[in-house]
Amino acid sequence: MARSTRKTRTTSLRLVSTPQDQCLRNSDLFEQILHQMWVLATDGAAHRASQLKAFRRSLLAAALTCRDFSLSAVKLIWRSLDNLLPLLRLLPSFTFVEDDGVYNLGGIIADSDWTVFDRFAAYVRDIVYVKSRREVNPLAYVRLAMRNSRVLLPNLSQFECSCGDPPGAEIILCIAPALVSVTLRSSSTSSTSAFLDMFAPNSPALSHLTISNQPRSVFSVCSAFRTLKSIELRQIQGPGAGCDSALVAIGSLPGLQSLTTDFSGWDHDKVDAAGSDDLFGALTCLNIAVTSSRLHRRIPLFLPKISSPALRSINIAKSAYAEAGDSEAFKAIARAVTACSTRNAAYYLCTPLHRPHAKAPVAKAPTVAPVF
Repeated sequence: MARSTRKTRTTSLRLVSTPQDQCLRNSDLFEQILHQMWVLATDGAAHRASQLKAFRRSLLAAALTCRDFSLSAVKLIWRSLDNLLPLLRLLPSFTFVEDDGVYNLGGIIADSDWTVFDRFAAYVRDIVYVKSRREVNPLAYVRLAMRNSRVLLPNLSQFECSCGDPPGAEIILCIAPALVSVTLRSSSTSSTSAFLDMFAPNSPALSHLTISNQPRSVFSVCSAFRTLKSIELRQIQGPGAGCDSALVAIGSLPGLQSLTTDFSGWDHDKVDAAGSDDLFGALTCLNIAVTSSRLHRRIPLFLPKISSPALRSINIAKSAYAEAGDSEAFKAIARAVTACSTRNAAYYLCTPLHRPHAKAPVAKAPTVAPVF
């Protein structure tokens, strides 16, 4: 009898679910844990590629170890891509032609192959574009684009391209309705312009846009993105709209809350030429990035154009005014900030002065006014 009781107790103890068991059996919770590990593994651009590669190996091992891990691990393996090559390799008819040295997508593609392709394409959430080492025949991208007008990456939310000359046919395929953040640092103006022109009407959820190394004509293109909450513009130069047109184009965005600029591209015309003083109505944060001394003199003219009652902070990069002989320009900036502070009670000025490595002091507007 005693032996039977002991056996019953042992069996009941084994049935008790431990926290570890509960976690592994809860696929949603396990997926969240893996996602946090993925975030840590990909944090930092300098080592992103190597860390992501190592973490993918770990995810693959987890997927092969236990069936319960498989789906969560596979989703994260495909969450971030460098380009479209891994997806194309899922299609049996996508082959490398040694004689030509290029990948081709030819022949008939079965519906079952497209089903596999679509399933993995739906897992992709962000692309930090890196050009493939081996060339892909542009007709492969054309074939994808012609496929029943289907969105290639329906859940893509972030896209970043910093390479010099990306294939236009490939990056245009990355246009998706779910895109929230886009960064374009490419020096290829034709690819960027084509991307932006097609992108505006097809990505209604976009809220963050970063553009650099583009002509001034990009200002007018940006005004088409009416849902933007944050925009960053650097190294804008060459032909295009004047400074007054640029201010009106960007300043008229109804929901823009954060603006980062180095004022390049805005120096060929006077900032005060913009007739309207009713711009940037929703702005809460202004970041003036590293700016040459001749450009930062535009800052006192620019600040009065901000009409937002919710403006809370302005951050000016240290090199913008730390050069010798720029004290008068900085005083003009401070006076302009003080004038703005009469409209905005909680206004902050973050200004690292003459010590290049010093942290920026933060001052409330009431303490700024008496200084000058």
